[in-house]
Amino acid sequence: MSKPDQIWFNGLIETLDVQKPFATAIAISQGRIIAVGNDEDILNLKQSGTKIVNLYKKFLMPGLVESHTHALWGACKKLFDVSVNFNSSLAANATNEAVIANKVRIKTTTINFKKKIFISK
Repeated sequence: MSKPDQIWFNGLIETLDVQKPFATAIAISQGRIIAVGNDEDILNLKQSGTKIVNLYKKFLMPGLVESHTHALWGACKKLFDVSVNFNSSLAANATNEAVIANKVRIKTTTINFKKKIFISK
């Protein structure tokens, strides 16, 4: 295993693993996840120069970067009950854009998180 550049701990981390859906810590090296687990195990991977980030019990989930729109169509339908089809054009149709934005706003305000953290490379 490579040396972790960063360790994020003391959080609620969604793993997307059916067997272990949540963890409390994650180790990252060169922008890639190298280990996920409990605080003690992951903090034991710390080496000189490893940046340590306390999540203070905040929620962390994986993000996706996808240039395709198929994922958007499925996510809008599943998460927000909005159908985005080939005839929709968000840029050309302010009504569709407003509907989706409102559905996202409603969905995110019903999730019981004290604070949302967005991490990008």
